[in-house]
Amino acid sequence: MALENMNLKRANFALNLLSGKSSEYKNAVKKLLPLIRNNGLIAALAFYKADKKHKNVYRDVSTWIKKQGMIERDAVRELVQKDSLEVLRITKEVEAFTGWLKRLADSEIS
Repeated sequence: MALENMNLKRANFALNLLSGKSSEYKNAVKKLLPLIRNNGLIAALAFYKADKKHKNVYRDVSTWIKKQGMIERDAVRELVQKDSLEVLRITKEVEAFTGWLKRLADSEIS
């Protein structure tokens, strides 16, 4: 799939997720990319999954990577079983998607 098409799909999916989201959601989204880069995808998602304030972001990111066929059920449980190259590939996709989610949350959520 062309890069432009993937970016449009990420942006469209992210935009559709933002309806009715709070500023708390926006703040959680803003913190995700640095957390992934500092601690790794699995640790970041495990934290978001466990934390009540961040669980919606975890669910939305998980839904996106499920839609891409990268996982089937629970992101954290499946990621710990994948090889490092597959985790790296999924990390890059989550970073790209989260970038769109952050940009759009900044513009759509006050």
